[in-house]
Amino acid sequence: MNIGKGVINKHYPRILPQTWHKLRALNILANETKRGCRGGINKKRSISVRITARTQNIKFQRNARWEEKDTSRFVNKHNLVKIKHWNARSLNAKHKKGHKSASFCDFAINHKLDIFAVTETWFTGGVKDHRTLADIGNTLPNFKLHHVPRTFKRAGGVGVLIRDGVSFNINDSPTYKAFEHMDVTVQSNSTSMRLVVIYRPPENSENQLTFRMFLDDFSTLLESLVVIQNLLIIGDLNVHVDDTDDREAALFSNLLELSGLQQHITGPTDEKGHTLDLIISRKDDDLVMSPSTHHDLPSDHSAIKCFVNMLRPAPSVKRVETRRIRSIDTETFTKDIHESVLLTSPSDELEDLAHQFSTTLSDILDTHAPLLQRSVILRPHAPWYTDTLRAAKQEKRRLERKWLKSKQFKQQCIQYKDLLNKAKNEFHRSQITDSEPKDLFRVVDKLSSPKPEETLPSYDCPKALADSFAQFFVDKVKNFVIA
Repeated sequence: MNIGKGVINKHYPRILPQTWHKLRALNILANETKRGCRGGINKKRSISVRITARTQNIKFQRNARWEEKDTSRFVNKHNLVKIKHWNARSLNAKHKKGHKSASFCDFAINHKLDIFAVTETWFTGGVKDHRTLADIGNTLPNFKLHHVPRTFKRAGGVGVLIRDGVSFNINDSPTYKAFEHMDVTVQSNSTSMRLVVIYRPPENSENQLTFRMFLDDFSTLLESLVVIQNLLIIGDLNVHVDDTDDREAALFSNLLELSGLQQHITGPTDEKGHTLDLIISRKDDDLVMSPSTHHDLPSDHSAIKCFVNMLRPAPSVKRVETRRIRSIDTETFTKDIHESVLLTSPSDELEDLAHQFSTTLSDILDTHAPLLQRSVILRPHAPWYTDTLRAAKQEKRRLERKWLKSKQFKQQCIQYKDLLNKAKNEFHRSQITDSEPKDLFRVVDKLSSPKPEETLPSYDCPKALADSFAQFFVDKVKNFVIA
């Protein structure tokens, strides 16, 4: 059919005007241009176009073909949840000149992580863990560390550091002798994922944990997990999957293949050049994107990272109430107190006087310094971060880009770690030295003990909660007297 305004084509009749406008409205026809015409408006000629039956416009079909091939290159990965795993070889122990918890927190801040899985925490569930847990809690107030300690023996232990905004639920799961694990469900922006963090201790004459025992326990675990969508298994499984001649690696890979799973890490993850730390997901799930390794943490294991196909949560916001106390005119404030009913006509009853005292002073304070509300985004807290640390980090990244496994790069990683621990220790030392006697206990307690969990029930009004507590004890005393 001929769509132009010139000569009618012999084979295809001219379409009706209403059909023309309908095709234009559906974006099937492009705007009229001079392309294909000879120069000069007077010599403009029509071009015959064959219109065939189609269900979608050309633009939509092109996008559909892109979706069939690969959508990862069209997604902004920085909007997705970022997860990493690291075998720390003890967060409690000192590494030469400092605790590893400083490097652990610094890594989470620099890489803007949402989920940080860690194995071999060496947590015991006792007092020895308090210093490390307090350090992590003070540095990362917008994160929560959930962990399963190894209480019966040295080493081991697994944990997951979760950013606020990512909901978290620990699933009931049986324990296995051949490995330690955490089975959790995380959710962000209505998308959920089943996350399993695993640490398999290497076989030795002491533990007698053979590979056959691990394979049996791991296959039992997979029986209940492979049917779950958005499954992610991450951790240190101590299997040399990089060695094609290794019999154990072949059996492990065969188990993954039969279970419909795939392993994403390809490079070495330990100092000996083997791939021991793995990221595993279902083949049917388009979950894992851009897996990689990082070698700048103080351990014989590298950290492994990937993006998962879940949108990141919005930053955590806290509502804060403040008053501009310093802006109060003390003379006017004092005058208002002297002229208030609290001093001019105080009540004779004790209960009424207490109520008068509270309401009068609150009203005067609201007049001179009204209560202001503002939203504060919770961010990691690292006041010891100096220009020296920033320069050392830039040099470390430059050497990493130049040659990842060069001797200079490893030396710079050690130097940056030492500077980080030194700056952090000097900051806390000065914080204790400059503290007033009344604040000293609070500072020391904050640095040495983890933040206790909230024990109060949920409430909307603090006054109503206090009244309910008071009424509880009043009733308890009355019942005691009656009895």
